[in-house]
Amino acid sequence: MPSSLHYHIADVAALIQRFRPRSVLDVGCGFGRWGFLAREFCDIIHERYDRRTWTTRIDAVEVFPSYICDHHRYIYNNIIIARIEDCLPRLPKYDVIIAGDMLEHIEKSSSLRTLQDLRAKANRALICSIPLGSGWPQGEVLGSPHEAHRSEWTADELRALGAGFVKNYKVGPNEYAVAVWSEAPVKRG
Repeated sequence: MPSSLHYHIADVAALIQRFRPRSVLDVGCGFGRWGFLAREFCDIIHERYDRRTWTTRIDAVEVFPSYICDHHRYIYNNIIIARIEDCLPRLPKYDVIIAGDMLEHIEKSSSLRTLQDLRAKANRALICSIPLGSGWPQGEVLGSPHEAHRSEWTADELRALGAGFVKNYKVGPNEYAVAVWSEAPVKRG
């Protein structure tokens, strides 16, 4: 969806503040939550209220152009309309990359490669939020075929793929997680 669950917002916001990025890539920006929070905790909280004084580059990749609104154009420095698998090789490195509710929308074989490529483009951290297991079926949403869930994940898989930190959130009978790949250790909060 162009939006997501709320359980992990405080944890991801704390990670953004911890890593103090000068550049952020929001992959699958949807409504723009992570762009807003990155802008708030990288610039606004430091009293850089005027857009002309912002020092953090915050870019977004979104596959579905109909999601992009005026607020996206204000918050993000650049918005790339493309599949992440297609545009990632041309993108620069970023201090922090946030892939919020994105991997499950890609076939597993492609998402494994995309995850590896995202890790290579992240200087400080790759932060992924993702539903775990099979309890999250989803098809097309708002006319976007890209919203369909095409792969399922487990916390153990994320750890096996190198995530040094995985935090699970119980959501009814299901689970959701935030996984972080970083050279710096991340402690459970």
